[in-house]
Amino acid sequence: MLPATVLPTDRFTPAPESSLTVAAARTPESRTPESVVRRAEKQSLYEQYRVVTQRGQTIAPPVLERLEELDDALFAALDGDPAALDGFIRQWKAARGSTPDELLEDSRRHYVRHARARAANSMAQRLLETLGEQDRPQGLE
Repeated sequence: MLPATVLPTDRFTPAPESSLTVAAARTPESRTPESVVRRAEKQSLYEQYRVVTQRGQTIAPPVLERLEELDDALFAALDGDPAALDGFIRQWKAARGSTPDELLEDSRRHYVRHARARAANSMAQRLLETLGEQDRPQGLE
């Protein structure tokens, strides 16, 4: 859920259009040259790329992984998985003390937007409660 830019690390030659998104970096259709993809297959996404926020802040691999896990749990919960909802609540509480506030707040805004879009769903209501949005008017994100 992060508005971020993914940049190749120093180990790889950047693509001519070196402004990739996290989603593009995960797909074979990304604009990364084939030679870079072949070399990169042996390394994780976090070793291959440096993720930078819109303000230029580099997101450390463990933080990025934590945010990705939150995303996965949120969307699984919104799709109706009660175990994912419990996992999201646990992960959210843990992330509040170990993730930079700016990144967590940005993710929270996106999560609230997605949960509100499915507000009739009881799990979406629990997600909104976890994110501190149960009593707030919709314009105060």
